[in-house]
Amino acid sequence: MQRDIGRRVGIGMLSTAVHRRLETNVLRDELVESAYIAGSDAYVFLDDRRDWVIVGSIAGSRVAGSTTAITSLQEAAQRYFQRPDAAHVRLDPSRTSLAGYTGRINLNRNSGLWRVNAALWAGSPGFESNDLGFLSTGDRAGMHAVVQYRDVKTRRYSRSWNVWMAKYYTWNFGRELQSNGLSANVNWNLLNYWNINTNVGRNWRTLDDRLTRGGPSALAPGGGNWNANVNSDSRKWLSMGTGVRFRWSDAGAWSRNVNANITIRPSDRVNLTLGPALDRSYTVAQYVTSVDDTTATTTYGSRYVFGALNQTQLSMTTRVNVMLTPAVSIQVFAQPLIAAGDYFGFKELARPRTFDFAEYGAATGSLSRETSDGQYLVDPDGNGAAESFTFDDPDFSVRSLKVNAVFRWELKPGSTLYAVWTRQQNDDSNPGAFSAGRDARAMLTAPGDDVILFKIAYWFGR
Repeated sequence: MQRDIGRRVGIGMLSTAVHRRLETNVLRDELVESAYIAGSDAYVFLDDRRDWVIVGSIAGSRVAGSTTAITSLQEAAQRYFQRPDAAHVRLDPSRTSLAGYTGRINLNRNSGLWRVNAALWAGSPGFESNDLGFLSTGDRAGMHAVVQYRDVKTRRYSRSWNVWMAKYYTWNFGRELQSNGLSANVNWNLLNYWNINTNVGRNWRTLDDRLTRGGPSALAPGGGNWNANVNSDSRKWLSMGTGVRFRWSDAGAWSRNVNANITIRPSDRVNLTLGPALDRSYTVAQYVTSVDDTTATTTYGSRYVFGALNQTQLSMTTRVNVMLTPAVSIQVFAQPLIAAGDYFGFKELARPRTFDFAEYGAATGSLSRETSDGQYLVDPDGNGAAESFTFDDPDFSVRSLKVNAVFRWELKPGSTLYAVWTRQQNDDSNPGAFSAGRDARAMLTAPGDDVILFKIAYWFGR
C-alpha cells in the first residue's frame, strides 16, 4: 500500500507471508514452516521545489520451523553463524526460529548542476527474506556518499559532461570493517554524439569474514580498478563501442577484460546487437574446501584449503529485435559462453585475520596427485600428528549456450499472447584447459534441453 500526503510526503507499507503444511520429515528439514515480513517506507521533500528529499525504509522478518531447517539458515552463506571468531553471532542447533531487521535512509538532491546521494543502511544477521524475496548477504551495515557535478551546456568540445566521486564503507555487526573504498567517474558526450566514459577506484585493506566460508576472518588486501569505454553515435544505422577493465590487488591478484559492442539497424523494425568479451584473471587464494582437524589449533580445529586460480572466459551476447507489425514482434537472445579455471599452488590459511598461507609441499607437509580418481592427497604436517586428507581436483570448464526466443502478439489493447522457446546446452569436459576452437565445437554439439511455453493476458473490459 502506498499513499501520498500532499506534494512533499509519502508513505508505504508492505508485507509478505509464507505458511507451509509440511507432512514429511524430509520437507521439514528442508523448508521452514512459516516466514513473515512486514515493513514500511516513506519519503519527505525538504523544500517546495522538491530538490532535496529524504527516503527511508525499515522491515522486520521472522521465520520458524524445525531445528534442522533453522540450523541450515544459520549456516547459510548469508550469515555463517558458525564463524569461530565472530563474537556477535552464535550457532544454536536448538533454535526453531530466526528474526531480524533491515533498513536504510537516503538523502538525495535530484536536480541542479550539483547532485548529492548519501545513504546509511543495515541488515541484521538474522534477517531472512528468501522465501518470498532475495537476500544475498546479511550481517552487514554500510554507508556511502556521492557528489556529482553536471555540465549540460554545449561547449567547444562537448555537448555535456559530468563527474562524480563516491566514498563507501561496509562493516559487519561485530563492528569489523569489511570494505573501505573511493571511486570516481567521468562521462563525456562529444559534439559528434560519441561518448567517452572512465572510472577509477581504490579500496584499502580490511577484514573478510566470508573468504573461509564459515571459518575465521581473513585479511582482505587492498587494490584498485580502472575502466574506460568509448561508444560511437547511437543514432546511426551502425554504431560500435569498446571498453577495457583492469582490476588488481596489493597481494598480486589481477583481472583484465576487453569487450566490444556492435549494433546494426538496417531498418526501423530490425535491431541486431553483438557483444563479444574476453576476461582473464589470476586469483591468489580461491577457496577450495575445509577439513576438520583437531591438531589445527591455530585455525580453530579446521584446515582451510585454498589454491591459486588462472581463469579465462570468452562470451558473445547477441540480441535480435524484429517488429513485424506494430502489434507483432520477435525477440531473440543468445549467450554462448566458454570458460576454464586452472587451480595450482594449493595451501592453507596459516593464521586467522591475516592473508598468510602455508603452501603444501613447500612451506609445510606434502601434496600428491592421485591419478586414478583425480584427487589430491595432502599430508599437512609431514611427520606430525595430523591425519592426511584428500580433496577433488577443483579445475573446471564451462561451455554453455543459452537461447531465448519470444514471439509477442498484442491481440488488442491490454491483451497479449506470448510464445517462448528456451534452449540450454552445456559441456564440462577437459576441465581446466582453455582452447577457443575446441571449446566452441563442444559447446555447439553439446546435448541440451528445450522448453516451450505460452502465456496469454486478456483484458475483460469495455
